[in-house]
Amino acid sequence: MIFTDLVFFPFFIIVLVVANLILKDKQQYRKLFLLIASFYFYASWNWKLAFLVIFSTSIDYLCALKMDSATNPSIAKRFLLISIISNLTILGFFKYFNFFMDNVSFILGENFKHWNILLPIGISFYTFEAMSYVIDVYHKKISAEKSYINFGFFIIFFPKLVAGPILRAYEFLPQVHNYVNATKQDIEIGIQVFVQGIIKKVILADTVAIFADAIFGNPSPYNSATIWLAVIAYAIQIFCDFSGYTDMAIGTAKMLGYDLVKNFDMPYVSTTVTEFWKRWHISLSRWIKDYIYIPLGGNRLGRIRTYINLLVTMLLGGLWHGASWNFVIWGGMHGLALSIDKYLKLPELLEKYKILKPLFWFITLIFILVTWVFFRAQNFGTAFLMLRKMFLFTDGGMQYYQPLTYIIPFVVMAHLIGKFYLEKNSKDYYYFDLESFIGILVLLITILLIIALLPVSTSRFIYFQF
Repeated sequence: MIFTDLVFFPFFIIVLVVANLILKDKQQYRKLFLLIASFYFYASWNWKLAFLVIFSTSIDYLCALKMDSATNPSIAKRFLLISIISNLTILGFFKYFNFFMDNVSFILGENFKHWNILLPIGISFYTFEAMSYVIDVYHKKISAEKSYINFGFFIIFFPKLVAGPILRAYEFLPQVHNYVNATKQDIEIGIQVFVQGIIKKVILADTVAIFADAIFGNPSPYNSATIWLAVIAYAIQIFCDFSGYTDMAIGTAKMLGYDLVKNFDMPYVSTTVTEFWKRWHISLSRWIKDYIYIPLGGNRLGRIRTYINLLVTMLLGGLWHGASWNFVIWGGMHGLALSIDKYLKLPELLEKYKILKPLFWFITLIFILVTWVFFRAQNFGTAFLMLRKMFLFTDGGMQYYQPLTYIIPFVVMAHLIGKFYLEKNSKDYYYFDLESFIGILVLLITILLIIALLPVSTSRFIYFQF
């Protein structure tokens, strides 16, 4: 079950009614109900792998309790290692076993038969949440959660379970401890943020995906202009796909009375790669900064070590995205770019000489587009062929400009909705008043546009594979 499945809507309506009406004054039962609903949400995809989440969650819960009560630092460290090794072993086996065996087969020149391991959706997201929790407990930044229901709710809460955003325990557990019930404003905001996510995913991402997939699948016949358009289409697709999921996650959580963290902030307006990573997948960026970059030494050990730390951090960040050398190259390119930003002090330079910002925005955007080629291409051959066509400006060949026919209705729809997204609360949610005539009219027009522009088929969320 995913947010765009028709079966999700009756499921969520039942959850809303039970959580917000029937159990609104029975908080412990409300949390238990939402925990069970979250387990069902995940189990509807694969019930066997749903128990893997419970197994992993139970280990982290017990290890954190042991660390919190340990009087001997060596005992606390022992349980920290048990938790981390357990999490990394599970993640490594399910996510990287096939990749490892394929590389062994390539190196040895033999095709070894091995299991085709099914990747549990969301494993990278909930594993990172659990690891941050136990590390923070070990460093005494937070206390271990005594209630298994509360901790399980933090890990398994269904809106963010399969594709984030990656939450920290100190952000979400206080909401679990407090009395929570969705207000009328929460429902209004949640609906509109959810609809915004549907527009991004189903209308924008899935539509341009038809074009991007066709070109990336076989770039040979097409000319430079078509290749560039395909790369731009993919940049639109991956942003609208992932930020669309985030919007739907934030919207569903908001309708239940919970706040999730912001995960995107207009990343393609960035003037440096450093700024891009402050705007793109924000919850992952701060995770790898806090739990990889800073523990490696951050920028405290001299300039050369800082560049090495940035490169290592982004290489691991690339590998987190998928078991493929393409992702490693993508991460390495971003690591080098971050090092160059740091060496040239670009963010500070551009604040001093603002006239240069348009130029560096263009340079940064081209760099991001080039790196998306490695991220999307199935192999190095496809990636290098596309890059060669992009920058050698090959003439002739087939032209395919179908996406241009979608741009006008997208722009009109975006401006129509954006015109009325005038109000903003402290949590960065944009919304309009659904009790006003204009608000209801815009919502109805939005729904009609969604139905009119709905593609024939929808695709899985891109980040489900990570």
